Amino acid sequence: MRYLPKVAICDTNEVIGSELPYLLEEYFSVIPVAEPFNLPTVLQKSSPDVVLLGVPGNALAIAVTSSVLSECGTHSGSPRVIALSPSLVPDLVVKLMRMGVHDCVFLPATPEKVVAHVHAALPLGPVHSTPSRPEPGPLGAIVGLSDASVELRRVIQRYSRSDSPVLLLGESGTGKDLSARALHELSHRSAGPFHAQNCGAIPDSLADSELFGSERGAYTDAVSRPGLFEIANRGTLFLDEIGEMSLLTQAKLLRVLEEGQVRRVGATRSRTVDVRVVAATNRDLAAEVKAGKFRNDLYHRLTVLVHRIVPLRERVEDIPLLSDRILQTLYETALNRARNGHAPRRRYLSEEALRFLMQQNWPGNVREVMNVLERSIQHSDRVKLLASDIRLLH
Repeated sequence: MRYLPKVAICDTNEVIGSELPYLLEEYFSVIPVAEPFNLPTVLQKSSPDVVLLGVPGNALAIAVTSSVLSECGTHSGSPRVIALSPSLVPDLVVKLMRMGVHDCVFLPATPEKVVAHVHAALPLGPVHSTPSRPEPGPLGAIVGLSDASVELRRVIQRYSRSDSPVLLLGESGTGKDLSARALHELSHRSAGPFHAQNCGAIPDSLADSELFGSERGAYTDAVSRPGLFEIANRGTLFLDEIGEMSLLTQAKLLRVLEEGQVRRVGATRSRTVDVRVVAATNRDLAAEVKAGKFRNDLYHRLTVLVHRIVPLRERVEDIPLLSDRILQTLYETALNRARNGHAPRRRYLSEEALRFLMQQNWPGNVREVMNVLERSIQHSDRVKLLASDIRLLH
């Protein structure tokens, strides 16, 4: 008999309605909860994996959420809470996430969308396990509530179970490096090394020795040393901007991927390595292949597992939570550097500032948002930044 994840639905204000829970019964074991004070009994008897909470779009939102989180937090197998609401304005989303809500879904929503959010919230491993309330973990770095961000977290979970090469596509600043690290940390290789290398930063004349190592005397001033593949043995090697790699080096990379062996420059024998390669690029590699700038055989070897990371302008609903995470990180960094008792202040964004950020195009994606917010808090003394405090360069 197929095991169905257990989902408790607490809808005291009839926000979710009756149709959605009925449709979700095809995917989950649905447990209705009449009132928040009934949750302890449900948690004790049924141990749900996830709680879906209907959040009203009024002053009751925070009170209802606080009550449910309080009940879940005292249970030994604390389930993750997903808030569903027709009134998820950016300010409310940030408040709910700060309180401990795992995810938010705007209503009305299709069953398929809710199912995707629930699956993304399920703990790793057997779905019937009930671990204590999870720490942020590797996927905590992938911030966002959009469908694209939920799917990215699901893809990372799925790809982390494999040893096949992964190709991450996306514009500069979308977080390909964070995704690569999360893939490593969720995999069975997590105890091994993770090494990242920007291929565009390696001169062609040094690419072979950097990637594959060298032996003493192989060239002028050469010393015996391992390359990145040996350094990353039993771990993960992240090759960023792989489209910058020369055709000659591409041929040697293909050999490593196919045979699991590297030969140092100047060596007469090969060495066996066990490395998972995660590659990334902002180029159209298929077009590069047609233009003769990227090897067709390497392209097909790398595209066993592929995912395109969506640019920020196509998922602006991620900006409220993303901005809050950036401001928290900036605060923690400043706090660690604080001297002579001059503690920094935690900054926040006003509703108008959030809306202003969501109206921008962000060609530099998440990296640009980070730079803008860091610049803005340097130019303003306000704790809660206004739209006029946001310092764009364009």
